[in-house]
Amino acid sequence: METHNEQETVYAQNSQEVDGTQKVIAIIGYLCPLLFFIPLVMNNMKSPFSMFHANQHVILLIAGVVLMLVNIVPLLGQIIWIVGSLVLFVFSIMGIIASASGKLKAMPLIGGFKIL
Repeated sequence: METHNEQETVYAQNSQEVDGTQKVIAIIGYLCPLLFFIPLVMNNMKSPFSMFHANQHVILLIAGVVLMLVNIVPLLGQIIWIVGSLVLFVFSIMGIIASASGKLKAMPLIGGFKIL
């Protein structure tokens, strides 16, 4: 299993490959995690930058679905949903900043999972 630190090392060697289009596509995915497939389709899954951020989009999407399911529980579930939603919002902002600067920076707590 490849960790994100290894991905960051690989990416650092190829940092000249990230152009403005890849950054914009990655940012769109953080604005709406349902669009996680756009970086994959647009860059044919060849770019480590696109793959990394698409993976982060999927993780945000799954975390959001889990929070929605927790919201079913009366009171406690709703408190967890509110706090969790704010945390996911902050993680999205962090992802937007990282992708706009062309970096592979995993989200805290949930960013270490590799799905794609």
